[in-house]
Amino acid sequence: MKIISALIALAVLFSSCVFARLSQSVTLAAKPVRILHVAAGTDLKSLQWDHAFIFLPTAWQYAPNQGEGAVACDVDSGIDPSVTDTTAAVIDSINTTDQTSPDTWQDDVGHGTFTASQIAGNGSVLDAVAPKASLIIVKSLGPKGGDFLSISAGIIYCITHGADVVNMSFGGSDLSEHSAFQSLVDLGCQNGVDFTIAAGNSGGQNRNDPASVQSPCAITVNAISPDGFVAKFSDYGQTPNTVSAPGVGIVGHWGSQIGMGDGTSFGAPLVAGTIALLRAQGASATQAVAEILKTASPPLDKTIRGKAYAKLRRLLYGHGYLDAGAALRDWALQTKRHSNLEAL
Repeated sequence: MKIISALIALAVLFSSCVFARLSQSVTLAAKPVRILHVAAGTDLKSLQWDHAFIFLPTAWQYAPNQGEGAVACDVDSGIDPSVTDTTAAVIDSINTTDQTSPDTWQDDVGHGTFTASQIAGNGSVLDAVAPKASLIIVKSLGPKGGDFLSISAGIIYCITHGADVVNMSFGGSDLSEHSAFQSLVDLGCQNGVDFTIAAGNSGGQNRNDPASVQSPCAITVNAISPDGFVAKFSDYGQTPNTVSAPGVGIVGHWGSQIGMGDGTSFGAPLVAGTIALLRAQGASATQAVAEILKTASPPLDKTIRGKAYAKLRRLLYGHGYLDAGAALRDWALQTKRHSNLEAL
């Protein structure tokens, strides 16, 4: 209880308007999830099209430790303890939604279990991007979303408890706390922490928070479908540090069940896992973000032609598609960390 009170006190210091609009709720950046009823023995990993799209097997080739030593903090709705794939990676946890029960971080939505399981976990049922990374679980949201105090307390907990990257698959269009979100990300960046942020699901060039925050340690993530087109629901064009990642038909642990979901919520953890792989390979906070932006691959969208192509492409897709394989390979080339680089 004392820890939560202290974190909230710190959070208040970051608000330029003393949180006069706490009634404004931040929501989870996902569409309704479809529960999959699959037969025993079904190879669920074969449904993870997103991992092939971002060239994850190539990334693992250049990051054989698969994120070991890196710490990812997921600020979300908690985690279901029955998902042992993911809970095995948890090294710390807190509930900032309830000062009286800081240790009760069980997921009462499903969303947090989904996003956390995308980042890290041992992969007996579904693969995570950084299987051997460690997780800090911060329950700052519930079925109705969350307010800025609980969320900012959660972010501060991540920053002060050893996170290398913070995943934020939530957002809101009320920008009254923009400067406070910016200050929190700036604080994290000063302490070597990266941030991956879901763009939002309103389907346009909309400005949301925290997606509109700008920092050399932050990446906003738009959603794309399996055909490579920007998802119809995805927001875009909020910050120069943007990439696009799979966010349609993503399979993951939804509470104790397996779900298939759409949303920028499910693209952001793919970027967070890639950052964990890079950080475990020695990249700094700013180097990891720069590597992902630099190696993002051009979109396949051939409908955008003419002189306006480059500008419109950047608006819709940011720097391009997340390419974890290219990012880890380029980092290995720079640092000569792979024994077979001469032959590859």
